[in-house]
Amino acid sequence: MSPADLLASASGQKIRFTVALSERVEGASLVVRLPRAWTGTAQGGLPFARAPRLSGSAGGRARLRRSGRSVELAFDQASANDTASFEVTDVGIPAGSYELPFAWRDVGRADTARRDRPGGLPRTDPGG
Repeated sequence: MSPADLLASASGQKIRFTVALSERVEGASLVVRLPRAWTGTAQGGLPFARAPRLSGSAGGRARLRRSGRSVELAFDQASANDTASFEVTDVGIPAGSYELPFAWRDVGRADTARRDRPGGLPRTDPGG
């Protein structure tokens, strides 16, 4: 995830989530759960962030899906060294520190099929 820190008063900043594959995958995905504040709207009805959008598709072998606060960057028949990304644009995310739980799901490997492999909790602090 980059950048890790944002200034709260600078609208239009892009937060990018990138996966660079070190090996071939038949079917795998990064699933990130966005903070509630990022998917909400201000009292005036304006969103705090724009909807996630695909910004790199590993040569067409990656796609983006969203369900509520969960965003999935899915790979299909992707090669080693393929890279894919998605971006969330900050248009008024409230200042604070946020944790973004994520998991890597690799359905092409028998030892990880249909199991989440927790990757940790990246943190971002739009408050600077």
